[in-house]
Formats: sequence, C-alpha cells, structure tokens
Amino acid sequence: MTGNTLANNSRVLVVGDRGPAQDALCALLEDAGYHAVTARFGDALGRLDDRPPRVVVVAVDEGDGPGVSVVAAVARTGAAHPHLIAVCPDDEAVIEAALTAGCDECMVAPVRRAEFAARVAAGMKSWADATRASVYAVEAHRREATVHAVFGDMMEGLLVFDDAGRVLETNPAMVRLTGRPVRDLVGAVPPLPWWQPDLAADADAALATALEGGMGDVEAVVQRPDGLTIPVTVHVVPDRAGGRRARVALVRDLTDQTRSRVALQSSRREQASLRRLAAAVAGEPDTERVFSLISSELGEVFGVECGIVVRFVNDVAAVAGVPSPGAFYSQGAVMPAGFDAAVARAAANGAPARVAYEYLTDSAAGVIAREAGVVCSVAAPILVKGTLWGAVLISTRAASGIGDERSRLAGFGEMAGLALESAEARLRLEMAATLDELTGLPNRRAFDDALVRETERARRYGRPLSLAMFDIDRLGQLNAAFGHDMGDDTIARFATVLTDTCRLTDLVARTGGAEFACLMPDTTSQAASTLAERVRKALMQAEMPGGLTCSVGVAGWRDVEDPESLVARAGAALYRSKHQGRDRISVAGDDALAA
Repeated sequence: MTGNTLANNSRVLVVGDRGPAQDALCALLEDAGYHAVTARFGDALGRLDDRPPRVVVVAVDEGDGPGVSVVAAVARTGAAHPHLIAVCPDDEAVIEAALTAGCDECMVAPVRRAEFAARVAAGMKSWADATRASVYAVEAHRREATVHAVFGDMMEGLLVFDDAGRVLETNPAMVRLTGRPVRDLVGAVPPLPWWQPDLAADADAALATALEGGMGDVEAVVQRPDGLTIPVTVHVVPDRAGGRRARVALVRDLTDQTRSRVALQSSRREQASLRRLAAAVAGEPDTERVFSLISSELGEVFGVECGIVVRFVNDVAAVAGVPSPGAFYSQGAVMPAGFDAAVARAAANGAPARVAYEYLTDSAAGVIAREAGVVCSVAAPILVKGTLWGAVLISTRAASGIGDERSRLAGFGEMAGLALESAEARLRLEMAATLDELTGLPNRRAFDDALVRETERARRYGRPLSLAMFDIDRLGQLNAAFGHDMGDDTIARFATVLTDTCRLTDLVARTGGAEFACLMPDTTSQAASTLAERVRKALMQAEMPGGLTCSVGVAGWRDVEDPESLVARAGAALYRSKHQGRDRISVAGDDALAA
C-alpha cells in the first residue's frame, strides 16, 4: 500500500486529553499500518471536517465527561459517521454511558494490540459499508443496476419506502436479517410482519413518524420465523433519486451492543446476589458453611468448574470450606500462596488479576495450577477492614478459558469481604483452633479430624490410605546452639519444603514441635514411601541450617484398624528410623513385607 493510499483510506482520529494514553493508542495504530492523527476533545468535530477519518477512537474516562460528549456529537453527524470506538476504564457506568451516547463498540483500557488492530480493521469495513448506504441515499439517481450492486454489498439491511409506507426495495442483508424471502418484504405495508409481535405496534408507530418527517432513528426488535429475536436500529434518510420522493431506512443489527448492555444488567443481578449472600454470611455461625456457600456461588455465577475461597496465612494459602463441585483443590488443602499465578498477582497487587497459562512466560509461576491442568484463572482479593484476608478464585480447564471477569469478580470479593467483617472474630478463633501459628499448616486437632474422615472414606470405598510421619533430626541441638528463633525458622522452612513436595490431595499438618504428618488418600504405603524419599532429598537440596535432615515413618491403613492404630504404627516406624541412624525412611512391619 502506498503512502497516499494509506493516508486517504486508513486514517484514524484519536481523541483525548491525556497525552501518554493518546500516544500509546497512536503507536499501536501506526504499528498496524494505519495513519493516526490526534485531537483534543474540543477540537474533535473540527478535525472531522478536515479530511474525515474512517474510524474515531475516543478516550472516555468518565460517564459524564467530555469523552461521552464527543461520542454523542460524532454519532449525530449522520448515517455514515466514522466508526466510533470508545476506550474506557473497566467501569460499568462509564461503558454504559459510552454505549448510550452512540459509540459502535467499547474496549477496556489498556487495550491489547491484536484485538485493537482487529477492531479498527472491522471498523474500517463497517464505515465503508455505511458510506455505501449513504451514497445511495443521496445519489440514488444512478442507474438501477448500480444501485442494486451497492445494496448487495452492504452489511446493514436496507428498506426503501414510498409515501404510503409501502416497501419498494430491499437488499440481501435485510433478507438475512429477517429470515424472510424478498417477496415477504417488498410490497409490505404496516403492520410490518417482521417485528416482534408484542412490540410491533410501537415499532410501526415510531417508524411512521420517522418516515413522515423524512429522517429519524427507531429502535425495534426483529423476530425471525425461527423465533430468534434481533435488536435493531432503523435510521431513516430522504431519497430523491430520479425525482421520486421516497425514504431509505438502514437497519443495523444491535446484537453485540445489546449483549454488552445485558452483561451490565447481569452484573447488577450479581451484585444483588452478593448482597443476599453477605446477609447470609453475617448471620451464619458456621464459617465452614460460609466459605462453602461462597465457593458454590462462584462456580454457578461464572459457569466454571473451580470456585474456591482461600485464606492467606504467612506464606501459604488454605482452602476454606467446601470448594465448588468439580474444583481442582480439595477441602482443607494447604498450598504455597503462589499455587495459582492469578492468586499470586491478586495478593501482590491488591487488585483482581487474570492469567491465561498459555501466554504466561514465567514457567515457575502457578506450578500447582499448571499441574492441575488449569487453562485460565481469575482471582480477586478479599479485604477485611482494609487488610488482605484471602482471595476468591475461579479457574477452568476448558480450552475456551475465561473472559476478562476481573471487574465482576472484584465486586464478588468486595461483598465477601464486607460480609466476613461481621464474622472475623469468630473466624479468628476458628483458624486459631485448627491452624498452626508458626507454619500456617493444619495443627494436630485438624489432623485428627481429617484422619477420622479419611479412614472412614477408605473403609467405605475400599480405597488405600497411607500416613507418613516426619521428624526433624537434631532440632534440639540447633536450638541449643543458635537459639529458638533459628529453630522456628527451620521449622517454617521445613514446612515449606514439605508442602511444595507433597501433592494437592495430601493433607500436611504439624502435629508436634518437630513432628509433621502427611495423610495421603488413595495411596499405598509403597507409593507413600516414594513420596517421603522425594521430601528427604528435597530437604537435602534446600541446604537447611547445619545440614539438618529428617526421619520418616510410613504406614498403610488396614481396613480392620482404627485411626489411632494407623498413627501408632507410623509412629513406631518413625521411632525405628530415629534409632537406626536418622535421615532415613522406615515402613511399618507388615507394610514393608507387602512392599
């Protein structure tokens, strides 16, 4: 494409008062091969008269600001006004104001390069189509064959009416839009058969007024024979081709714009749902049920498999309550705070975050989520009295991923935070009773409760279950030599190594001063021993103070024993490891023979 052709056919006007934002948009346009020019809000209409552009990009920062005024003014310039793209913040009120003012489409800042270029290209084509229709309306004296060729190329539907309101001509786009053959369109008189029945009278009356006045805009709904309804806008202009007095109506499909408005309405419904949930949370004494309700709502509202609430404790994230059906993380699971890249970003920035793992360049980010097969995640922080409490997370394994739901999920997190403020004192007591303060891991009480649940599950379904008990070797000597602060740091570091090495389905708990337990559902004692060996080697690579090691005892559950017996056999195996030289793994007697 030559420079002149580029300037004449690909000119884009960027309107705004914020220099860096305008410069960034212009740079994207130039990179995509367009000729970008800028104007301040007060100069925008003057620039339209000077070599009119095909596309106008307007920075709309506020719902009642100058950007909205420019959008409205450009939209009123005629049927073939430039294609209008509003670049807005992620704010439903601002987006709604821009759509109401008449923009063709909205994009949320900061825009993505590929999407921005594609939308501008589509806008160029839309402008060309509208221009062809306008040319027909003011120059209909051309030969009939030429007129029909223009009609055939248009994207918008077209109707030509006589003075009596009878349809004289139409085009293929109108045939496609209504789903009716030409014979049902040409010759039709009010009441026109393609309007939605319950709105037809109002549509005919508004159209008659516009036709009588020679111009005007009408919003209506087309109903096809198959029942599909399509919102449209009908723009009426005069047509004096060949001396005849007629009216031309351009019929534009508003499905995309309506979908945006529906999304805004859906957001309002979600806010109402969150307020109801907040009321329920405020009066619910069982915090586990509270978090279960929130998780279930996340899965249903956003239509994803995984919806969970996590609580941050030190450097770990604990899954609170029962996750949504189909979630990838089990109840009570304790993972590094960065188990999901979106959660890590939301925690670090205090703002909602979205991560599509296909495009995530940091291979170390969200390793656990990657292993779970997550394709896309969106997380939003939960703040309680201004302090980061945790996060709400939605994730999916579907190839289609999740759209930019940050704004919607943020509202959910905000409402959850407000609801949780009333239960914070109760929650603090609950967490203190079940989590170890130093490591953030479940404590002995939480471990005992989980052990009862898992042994009952193993008995009911005939599934294997194993327990590994860990003890940090010579921790007492380290405390004596360097003090208890060093000892506490060592315990916390060991907890991190253990949780990083164990699996999502394993329950890791601190059961004593230097003792830890890992309960492994659906795992044989042989597989548990292999995992314990990975932990032991990971500890060596972690370069613990003084080269500290750990001893391990492993036992597999027998369907005739109670939970206490499983703990006793694993403890006996651990005792054997300690007295045979430490830094080793022992498997309970019969389990070792079976292995």
